[in-house]
Amino acid sequence: MRETKAVKSYRVTLRFQHPAWDEVDGVVFSVNATSKAEAIRIARRDAYNAGHTSGGGRMSFTAVEAESAPAGCHRCGWSKAECSCLSGSLL
Repeated sequence: MRETKAVKSYRVTLRFQHPAWDEVDGVVFSVNATSKAEAIRIARRDAYNAGHTSGGGRMSFTAVEAESAPAGCHRCGWSKAECSCLSGSLL
């Protein structure tokens, strides 16, 4: 029987080689996944859907296991200031 991996929360940061003034600290995505690789795959898809990957140039994704997320956005759970979801709507 196959073991199921536990789902963890990750904060994935997208950084650009030549960032705009509001992207200097990177774009943060909050993702629930079973591994860092899966978290980066999900964040890469979300970044593409949000239009962050259309500018060209080099970009890198870094995943870090997140601490407990505060209540906030209905998709990612982060506060409105930290939310990188397309909706950005609060609970």
